[in-house]
Amino acid sequence: MSKERSFAIEELVCSLQGVDSARAVLDPNGEITELHILSDQSRNPRLIVRDTETLLLVRMGINVDHKRISVVQFAERPEAEVKRINLRGISYKLNRGAAEVGVTLTLGDKQAECTASGPNSLQNQLRLVAGATVGALRELLGNVVGFVVEDVTQFAFARGEVVVVGVSVISGAGEETLVGSAFVRSDAKEAVVKATLDGVNRRCQRYFGT
Repeated sequence: MSKERSFAIEELVCSLQGVDSARAVLDPNGEITELHILSDQSRNPRLIVRDTETLLLVRMGINVDHKRISVVQFAERPEAEVKRINLRGISYKLNRGAAEVGVTLTLGDKQAECTASGPNSLQNQLRLVAGATVGALRELLGNVVGFVVEDVTQFAFARGEVVVVGVSVISGAGEETLVGSAFVRSDAKEAVVKATLDGVNRRCQRYFGT
């Protein structure tokens, strides 16, 4: 429940103008102890804090102390400098109870494909998709970064379904866990790929071109 509550808070805060991402830290009672916000420079941080307090109170009945909210702003780079990894295609094969998933990603004019196979349970299908996605990521980035799929979860949210993927990134700078999410539009497998890319795309900018 705390995971879903944190996700709901973060999604709500991210709907505010200028907010790029948010991370909520909750205590065992589900109360906010820390709320970290990353925003662009289009709005004053004090306004973002004020709007965050108001939005959480009106929409979720949460009264959060402004001292628990931190806002970090970043300078946006020209669009031409921003490179993003995109989904090119997904393949899925079933053979005697085993599933094989292939994911193809692109980065500019580069393309990489990876396949993963295993038992054909519903939950394992999603993990296979995430595994194939990080495998393609490794190839695109020249194997300078290691990825480990930590968790893949699908749950009901806002009258729809959401997929959340947690991925550990291992590099010479150390290890960190990134989390991404995506709504299920028509295919849960596609949502898994998009959630994985949502978690790693911005962070992997440092590795592009290496």
